[in-house]
Amino acid sequence: MKHNLKYYLAKPGIDVNSIVNYESEKFVSLYTLGTEAYFKEEYDAAISNLEASLKEFFKASDECRADCEGPFDQGWLPDFTSSIA
Repeated sequence: MKHNLKYYLAKPGIDVNSIVNYESEKFVSLYTLGTEAYFKEEYDAAISNLEASLKEFFKASDECRADCEGPFDQGWLPDFTSSIA
């Protein structure tokens, strides 16, 4: 994938700033903004972005856990777990 990205970025007329990563979570971009603001000593912006990043992270974590820890529908054999135990 890195090779493909480098290939397409090398094409003429491509603006690097127009590239958007649709797979990254919202908390990642907020964290990046917060750390950049921190190193620029813009502490108000750093605090608000880092706090928002934490809220988004915990929200994403809760959603992930809810999806992963729910009951598993075995469909064809509902007593599968007890039959192999």
